[in-house]
Amino acid sequence: EEQAMIDLDVDVVLAYAGNQNLTPAQRAAFNRIAEYKRSIAALESQIETETSARDRVYEEQTRIRENIKAVPAGSDLQARYLRSMGQLEDEAESHKKNIDKLEQQAAAERQKLADYVAGLQL
Repeated sequence: EEQAMIDLDVDVVLAYAGNQNLTPAQRAAFNRIAEYKRSIAALESQIETETSARDRVYEEQTRIRENIKAVPAGSDLQARYLRSMGQLEDEAESHKKNIDKLEQQAAAERQKLADYVAGLQL
């Protein structure tokens, strides 16, 4: 039963929250569940955004690697490409750190939701 409540879509949860046949405490519980689910969804959206940005960096790195192979070793252009690779590597690392942080936050929110649902006395 707990897992079923956790797995409900936020729109379904909100529909229950608006059901006048439920007690005020039950409606408040469904509203609280919806808050957790919206928070989790927002974090998951941010994770997707960061992941897409990181993937674009990886694609750019692949392009620059190919360019590095095509230019003379030691040339100014090669040095420029190498600087770009360094900057891209910093960006990729930044995205990875952001993704890790957001994933930890999402896991914490999921746990809060699970704990809340487990403690409900409806």
